[in-house]
Amino acid sequence: MCGLVGYKPPYGRNPEAAPYNLDSWNHQGPLARTVADCALFQNVISGPHSRDIATVHPKIEIPLDLDTDLRGFRIAYSIDLDYVEVDPEVARNTLETIEIFRSLGADVEPVELGWTNRVDDAAVRYYDAVMGDIIEEAAAGREELLTDYARDSLERGRSVQLADYFDALKVCGEMYESFGPLMERYQLFVCPTTTTTRVKADFNYLHDSIEINGKLVHPELSIAMCHQFNMISRCPVLSVPSGICENRVPTGVQLVGRAFDDVSVFRAGAALEAVRPPFRNAADRPTF
Repeated sequence: MCGLVGYKPPYGRNPEAAPYNLDSWNHQGPLARTVADCALFQNVISGPHSRDIATVHPKIEIPLDLDTDLRGFRIAYSIDLDYVEVDPEVARNTLETIEIFRSLGADVEPVELGWTNRVDDAAVRYYDAVMGDIIEEAAAGREELLTDYARDSLERGRSVQLADYFDALKVCGEMYESFGPLMERYQLFVCPTTTTTRVKADFNYLHDSIEINGKLVHPELSIAMCHQFNMISRCPVLSVPSGICENRVPTGVQLVGRAFDDVSVFRAGAALEAVRPPFRNAADRPTF
């Protein structure tokens, strides 16, 4: 919702300190104003590291003079990942972005993934298991300082069973069993980054609700469509602006690549940015 370009690298591309380097859902990546700046930033922070066994070889350098010719580029897209409620304005901006790719010569078509709400259920169990333990360790003896939602995460983490954690991993495998073969036919997958822009700055999922298309949705995981691609963690994802909603809040689309194919998502992002420049300066940003 900030109008920036953000990159989620494949797991293992960027080094991280233990034990978080061994959590395949944990990804550190750059935020920048432009695709080129994001690529430059990523080139600096990526690569194998002697203190991180999870980092992959070799180091990938993203070209700064990216080939933006998308003629013949095969792109799949989904507005809702088969199960997510998406605000009509977000959907409209995503479809307009799809049309830009089509105008650039790419072959674009909608696809079905077969994903269901089971994805979100698995994500909640996984995050409760990991975050609950992190919060418990950090807050030991000082629990009274926790926010109400951090305390809620702590308590939920205490109730997670090993079977819940393992089931979340199985769901990740099932997701890629459909997504992996799909991406053998496409070089890029496109979907929204966020589902809605109508979330207040002081939103608290314990007390507030979110309604999209007249339906109450999950208050934690229904604002963004990013955790799904943390779950299939080897796929690179570049989030780029897709437009502005009526309330003047920016929307974005995710450009998802094949496993470890960083360059293709940056190529597509640069091609899109050449047609629809980003907000480079304060004067370029929409007024309220």
